[in-house]
Amino acid sequence: MAEVEEICDRIGVIARGKLLAVGTVEELRNKVREKEGARYVLEVQDLPVQRVIEGLKGVKGVRSVEPVNGHISLLTDPDARLGIAAAVKSMGGTISMFEEERMDLQRVFLKLIEASA
Repeated sequence: MAEVEEICDRIGVIARGKLLAVGTVEELRNKVREKEGARYVLEVQDLPVQRVIEGLKGVKGVRSVEPVNGHISLLTDPDARLGIAAAVKSMGGTISMFEEERMDLQRVFLKLIEASA
């Protein structure tokens, strides 16, 4: 799949003889994000992890939040990022890392296949 991602401008996903999706890799990622949400890793300075987790649970668009190796893992609606940043700021924290977990083409393909079943 990595080769396909590097070589192809557009990709079609077919399962059981049915065309499920066509687009660039980023368009296909966005299609999965719209249904499944976006996953982020967040690191905050000046606040305990548990305090940040509790504060983010009520932010619009946050579906789940949990500690992972001293960081915070979030599953959110695709447009929740600004609300999360504002919430951390209002708690008095400083964001030192806020990255989306990269979704490779294999994962995108599997999610599109699962959704069609």
